[in-house]
Amino acid sequence: MVPFGALAEALSGRGAGDTAAEFEKILRELFELESRTREAADMLERSARELPEMADLLNAGIRAPVLAALTEYLAARAEAGTLRRTPDTAATARLVLETLTWFARHRFSDPDGAAIPAGLAADTAVDALVHALVPASAVPAGAR
Repeated sequence: MVPFGALAEALSGRGAGDTAAEFEKILRELFELESRTREAADMLERSARELPEMADLLNAGIRAPVLAALTEYLAARAEAGTLRRTPDTAATARLVLETLTWFARHRFSDPDGAAIPAGLAADTAVDALVHALVPASAVPAGAR
């Protein structure tokens, strides 16, 4: 799987120019993908525990390209000063993806999490990640 949509657009240099809006669009798109593919992804994760070829498909074929693209994006925007620098960009990319994954998919296996409506789950994850990584000076006043 190669980067697609808003993430591919941002990496190609055709991004919006407003990093906060661009990052939010990327996060929402990834959340939507995680949500839409929840059952298939859950099956792949369960199968990967027993079948090495499924683990390879999941990790090398799906997660690694997304994490690499997200890492590249975060590093480029941090270098440009439009996203915060973090101790390790690859670990931050993993944090972003895992946060979205929990709110989009794994919340359903948590009795309290399952009660969170999809819209609220998306808004909560995206808001937290944007505010964690976009410098306060770059977040629109109404979003603070």
